[in-house]
Amino acid sequence: MTLDGDTVHPTPVFLGANPLATRHRGRVVTRPLAPEEDLGWAVLDAVPAGLRDRVVLRPAAPPDIHSGPRAAVPPVPAGVPAVELPDPARHLLDDLVAVYLERLPADIAPAVDRDALTFAWEGATERTGRHYYRVQGPDLLIEYDNTAEDLNHAHTVLRRPDSDFGGDVLAGHRAEWHGTGRGRGQ
Repeated sequence: MTLDGDTVHPTPVFLGANPLATRHRGRVVTRPLAPEEDLGWAVLDAVPAGLRDRVVLRPAAPPDIHSGPRAAVPPVPAGVPAVELPDPARHLLDDLVAVYLERLPADIAPAVDRDALTFAWEGATERTGRHYYRVQGPDLLIEYDNTAEDLNHAHTVLRRPDSDFGGDVLAGHRAEWHGTGRGRGQ
């Protein structure tokens, strides 16, 4: 969390799991990122064949999330807009977004225009291969990847690109104190 006076900036929220599933005697004991992975697959599975080519951007998954630890520019929105998804896929996408947003206390969780979101997928479309998804909208970026060779190491991130870490503090300082003639640096 980043505090700026009374304002709390809760993003980015980065989570990883390695191993993705912990087993005991051949049975899964825990899967920390199960909702993120299972709902991502459920959304993809609910996308009809006619939209699949627009959702699946590439047959190969990227090596990691596209935005990196603190990308200066988020990835370009891609995929299918939520408003074009049929109801079953749309409801699953809403559930997926809720998994991410409901981690945060309600008073600091971002308000999201769910109609402005897009859903994109890269990689395998069967659960046996490396995969990645992205949900993106105005000042919202959700990414998930499971791209390790053994499919047992995943990353996921919830970001607000315009206000991660409370925004770009250095750029704000420069604009306020070095670009307006008010500060000492003139």
